Amino acid sequence: MRLVVKPAVERIRWAKLLLYRKESCDVECLYSRSPAVLFSVVCMVWFFFSYFCKNIFFKRYMKKIYLKDWMKLHPYTKTDSIDQYYVRVANEILLILDRHLDSVDRDWREYTALILTGWFEDVISQTGIWQTFTGECEKCYGARLPFYPIGVDYLPDEVNKEDICFLLWHATQQYFWDEQLISPESPFIMEAGARIYALLSKEYITAPENERMKEYFSNVSFSDTDFLVYRERVEWFHYHCYFNVGAEDDYMNQIDAMLEEVDVFVDDDGLNEELLGKVHYDLRKNLMLSSRCNLLSLTSPEWLTLIWKHNGVAPGPWEQVEVEKPNYYLYMLQDDEAIYACSLCGDLKKVVISKKSLNDNMLVLKSRKTVLTCRLVKFGTYWYVNGILMANQKSEVKPLIEDMDEQQTGHHRKYAYEQFRKASKGSPLVYFKDRKDAQDFILGKMRLQIADWDELFEDGGEDGFFLMASPATGLHLQQTCVKCICSPDNPVYDKAEAEMDSFIYLTDSLTIPYELSCMLQDRGMLPDVCADGRDFLKDNARFVTDYFFHKRRDKDAADLEAWRQ
Repeated sequence: MRLVVKPAVERIRWAKLLLYRKESCDVECLYSRSPAVLFSVVCMVWFFFSYFCKNIFFKRYMKKIYLKDWMKLHPYTKTDSIDQYYVRVANEILLILDRHLDSVDRDWREYTALILTGWFEDVISQTGIWQTFTGECEKCYGARLPFYPIGVDYLPDEVNKEDICFLLWHATQQYFWDEQLISPESPFIMEAGARIYALLSKEYITAPENERMKEYFSNVSFSDTDFLVYRERVEWFHYHCYFNVGAEDDYMNQIDAMLEEVDVFVDDDGLNEELLGKVHYDLRKNLMLSSRCNLLSLTSPEWLTLIWKHNGVAPGPWEQVEVEKPNYYLYMLQDDEAIYACSLCGDLKKVVISKKSLNDNMLVLKSRKTVLTCRLVKFGTYWYVNGILMANQKSEVKPLIEDMDEQQTGHHRKYAYEQFRKASKGSPLVYFKDRKDAQDFILGKMRLQIADWDELFEDGGEDGFFLMASPATGLHLQQTCVKCICSPDNPVYDKAEAEMDSFIYLTDSLTIPYELSCMLQDRGMLPDVCADGRDFLKDNARFVTDYFFHKRRDKDAADLEAWRQ
């Protein structure tokens, strides 16, 4: 039964008056009023105890993980005793995280416990996800895991402390993404990792295999026309599999960023909910196929391809899935099965688009006049529209076509790079002490016209500027952390400042483009990134750079070897 008393503020004021009134200084008087005093004390204690239990203790420590939370990480809905077992394990892991990971909020600790339990289920059930990851990691970086040396007792298909610590680091780093670089050797990671390892090592002997999950990742078969079925698999894997930590948050963050452009979604009648719904749909369907926010900067289709090959799945159209960037397509003709069109931007190609991915009201088209705007996915014989499809007359979107073609071909960027190389006589970067010197170099020696100088020089510059270039980026004016670059051409290099800040070149894609960060690392111009307690970067700089930039050299810098030398 709940005790109903006066409001908290009034209760406390009333109790204080009884306790601290003038007469209470007289011992005899105080004792004569002892029942009232005692009651006031009890009220105060009860109030603070209730508040602590409700708002601090129970919220922070006593909330459990339930079966419905666990099922969010699974592609089926009917539960069984195996799911109940793993929920119990997840709650035991959560108790450990409550003791060691109190720097993150409770919801994220629950999520981390689910991630670790999902990994444990993967190991027990041999679904092949984690083994595929560690195998690919070894191909890319020469080790099955970043940060943690693999000893002779490491067994790829069993529970390992190193795997647990890496997942703890990964989940924690995702939580603090924009705030700080987490050391994988942090005490809370090592201590929690050791305790969770001890727990799961005991559970390993009796833990049940989840045959349904094993079947889900092994029994895979698609025909050439099963794109929509395939896409459902990708959607679950991208947004719900334990492996893709933070994918749902990434989607919501991008939605929030789009909603800041309020004018786009507001018309004369107020918020255009229909348009907003289409944008939600389009973004969600395309992120799951093209996002590189996953581990090792591979897309979810790329990861599923590797996992299915690891599990011995029979060859099929899933092996050669192609995801195009958004493009404009000139409609040519159609038949009962498909629409035939030609891309207008980037590498020009003819495409055959399955009508199964089109809305009926989009099929009234004019040959060589109608332009389709969409993102296409090649699956088997046909291309399929993924997300929103728009149709316009070619004359209406001609300027947009020209802009997109420049973005995809990069003619101006490549020209600027060539002009920079000539003007700098092959040097990878040129230092300028002020804006005037930089403008004189760009106008005079490079012979380039800049439309908006203020936009180019919008940040920093107190310590001078570095001008760099690459075929993919074009010109890049480095205006922040200039003192961190160790080069004979840098008169303001400051080792002390570099030891504090140079790691930013490995972790912040807004500071420098990916390929230029790689260039500085390859040329030894960032020797101080491992200082100030960041020794873990010494042998893991490439992994960390790829992790934070969502890129990798074999896909994003493979053609840049010549200019990096």
